[in-house]
Formats: sequence, C-alpha cells, structure tokens
Amino acid sequence: MKKKTKISNFLSKRITKFSEICKDNMSQLVIKSLLYTSFRPLLSLNKKTKKMKELQKQSYYSLNKYSNSTMHVLYSFGRKEFTGDFRNWLSETDSYKSKNRIAIRIDGTKSGKKYGKKIPELEVLWDYVNRCKIRTHEIYIFVVSIGKKDYIVDFILVKKAHRKGWNYLAIEMIERFLNALGSQSENFIEFGRLSLDGAWGNGEMMEYIESKGFRYNAVKSGGKDIIKFFGLEMSLKNLEIYLSTFFNFKKFNPVHKLKGEYCSGTVELKEKNIPIKIVLRRFPKSKGGYRYLMILSTDLNVYDFQIAQCYCLRWGIEENIVECKQVIKITDYSYHSKEGPGNIEMFLALRFISYMFLNWYRVEHCRTSKTSIWKVADRFKEYFNDEGPKTVWKLFSG
Repeated sequence: MKKKTKISNFLSKRITKFSEICKDNMSQLVIKSLLYTSFRPLLSLNKKTKKMKELQKQSYYSLNKYSNSTMHVLYSFGRKEFTGDFRNWLSETDSYKSKNRIAIRIDGTKSGKKYGKKIPELEVLWDYVNRCKIRTHEIYIFVVSIGKKDYIVDFILVKKAHRKGWNYLAIEMIERFLNALGSQSENFIEFGRLSLDGAWGNGEMMEYIESKGFRYNAVKSGGKDIIKFFGLEMSLKNLEIYLSTFFNFKKFNPVHKLKGEYCSGTVELKEKNIPIKIVLRRFPKSKGGYRYLMILSTDLNVYDFQIAQCYCLRWGIEENIVECKQVIKITDYSYHSKEGPGNIEMFLALRFISYMFLNWYRVEHCRTSKTSIWKVADRFKEYFNDEGPKTVWKLFSG
C-alpha cells in the first residue's frame, strides 16, 4: 500500500507541474492525453475499455495536431526542473556537492528499425531510396545529472549522414541550454563536469570548450588531430603509441577508486594553438598486453585523477540510452493505423519525459543501489494494473 500511495502522490505532483508549464499552449485534455502516450509502454492493462480506446485516439489526435514547433514546451519541463534543483544544489554544502556532482553528457543512438513497411505517417523517419535501401536516423541526447538524478534537457533527431557534423549538433544543444539557464550559466560552467566520447574528440570541440571556460572537461581522443609535443609533430594516435612505448606509467591513489595505470603530459593543437592536457590510461588484457584510453582536457590546472574521474561520468549516458530503448521504447514506432502519430519528435520528447519520471522516482523514493530503473518501471506497471482502467482514465483524461 505504501508503494502505491507513493506512486499516486508522485504522479499527481509531477503531472500538475507539467500541466502548469504547458497550460499556455494546450488544454488540460490535450496535455494529459499526451502524457498517456508518454506512459504507454507501462500501461499493460488486461482489458481495453471503451474509455481507454477513446483516450488512445485522443492521444494520437493531439500528437498529430501540434507541430514540432511546440516540442520545446515538452523538453523545457526537464530544463525547468533542473534549474530549480540546480539552484538548491548551489546552496548546499561542499561535501554534498562533491557527492552529487553535476555531470554533462551528450551521445547519439540509432533510431528506427532496420527493416519495416513503408508507412505514410512515418516518412519523416524512414528514407526509402535506391530500391528501398533505408537510411535510419540518429537521436542525439543531451543529459545533465545531479548525482544520480537525470534531466534530458535537449535532443535532436537527424539523418545518419548529417552534413553539418557531430560537433555542430553538440555545440548547438549546449548553447541552447546555456541560454535557457540565463544567469545560472556561469555557475553551471564552473561546476559542471563535461564528458564526451571520441566522436567529439577533435580540435574544433576542444576549441569550443576552451572558449566557454568549462573547468572540468574530459573528451576521449579522436586520434586524427596533429599536435606539437616537445618539438615533434604527430597525430594524437601516434602520440598514444609514443607515450605507451617511452613513458613510465604509475598507479592512481587508491582513494580515487580508479582502475589501471596512467601517464600524463601537455601538448598543443597545431592548427588551433590551444594547450591541451592529456591523460593516457592503460588497462591489462586477459590474454596479455594492454588496451589504452587517451583523454583530453583544456584546463591545465586540474589534477590527472580529476580528468579521469570526469570521463568516468560519461558512462551514465550509455545506461540512459539503453534504459530509454528497453524500458520506455523510444525506438518503438509501430503505429500501423492511419491514426498513428506522424510527429516523431514530439513522440520522443514524451517518452523522454516518462523516463525522467521513472528516474526521479527512483532517486527520491528508492535505494538506488538496490533498485534499478527496470524495477521502478515494474512498480508503475503493477500500480496501473492494480488500480485498473478507471484510475488510468481519470489520470490522463484532463
């Protein structure tokens, strides 16, 4: 009973907040029917009543009625929630801040299905060319976290062969978020720990990070840029080989809880003339030898272990993407009826909102060390099924 009461109170509180954000653009009926689409993967109700069918029809209608220009109303929910929690975080003690770090992550994942039927409503997603060869799209997700609490503050759906490049997408999302933060952007840049994968590990992105002034940043090396190192010019990949051959590696201090060994140094990007601190980590393979990980940072004053710890925070977005795919079905576009939604971006935004609901409930009401997001999703499913179609209809019927 306690779990059901917690879920009921949590949903009422969050849905009310979401409704307040959207009330200037949409009616209560539209807002809640859209949230029905958001929670659809968790609504495995045994019997579909007439009212539930009407609610589903209304959700399809609402998705098709509102254009992608109103999508910002949906993901601004995550931004506003983060802004309020970040303000509270700044007022906390230093020990609390060190325990609940601000992690900034961007990563991409493929969307759509490799094979499928050509559905008119989904032409925005599937591109049939050259005898029905499919070019899938990719979703780039911008996740900011306070400790284990995740906020999906932006995302972009683009074709796989995007001409502007990955850096353009990442910079565009970061700039939009900094503008949304307003006066808090300086504190965000000071305390936020930006970690990016090797797709962004090149001179253009390092130049941008240096210009914005992010103190804590760690980017996996892309390997292609030319650098200057003690009078030598070489690519970052060749520098990795050079360091692994001629430099001595040492172990991290046990209190930092970092595996493997490392060496470090300072280089200069040839074309950009930007000094970069590098930390090369190595890990033993089971069959002998080592595998290497080179991390870049624009701040020369941070410690080596801080750069390594900052990059470790990036793994969180890999877990986020898996959870979004498997728990809330962001790649499930199987609406084969004519009433199915053509507004794919709004569909994704709604599913990301349901992910944030599950994640926030996990952090606020569960022991995160023992409760996964999958278990939280199962609790919500049990709640909806036990309460029945009437409760669900009341919750999402405006």
